[in-house]
Amino acid sequence: MYLEITRVSGLANDKQNKITSNIKIEVFNMKKRNRLQEKGQRNLERQFSNARGKSRMIAKRLGEDKELIFSEQSLKTHMNSWNHFSDWVFENYQIRSLNKITPEHVEKYIKELNSSEKGVSKKTLQTRISAVNKVMGNRWNDDVKPKLSKMDIEVNSHKENSYKQFTAQEWRERNEKRYENY
Repeated sequence: MYLEITRVSGLANDKQNKITSNIKIEVFNMKKRNRLQEKGQRNLERQFSNARGKSRMIAKRLGEDKELIFSEQSLKTHMNSWNHFSDWVFENYQIRSLNKITPEHVEKYIKELNSSEKGVSKKTLQTRISAVNKVMGNRWNDDVKPKLSKMDIEVNSHKENSYKQFTAQEWRERNEKRYENY
């Protein structure tokens, strides 16, 4: 994608050139960011295609499941999480290469997500970490891979179940009539 404005009516040439150059810089940055995203997405797609025809249970027993993605929904979830992280790491650190991403970047990203006003659930934080770990694959040893349990982060209890209003037991107690026939 390359965008260039050749004529902006009513502007002096200096202003016109400055606008054109700013747009070129922004498009260049978008290309670089997209390359980082694309590299991560290719890794995820490769893991999905490598899992085709394999049993997840057998892969788990052999310890190969960490390098594979078995369901299309998992692939979509990892892609979405990776896109969020790669945008963040580019905007905050101008990182354009997978090799320059460190576990410390992931921890800062997770801390920022956790401290945001909107807040996110513990499950969302774990999903984001998992996606980055999938993309980074064997670039990081298991002992340095980011894990929420290793991070000095306290997830607020109200965020922990933010996608559910009640536990299953609470819901059954409040909706007893639905279970009368069972």
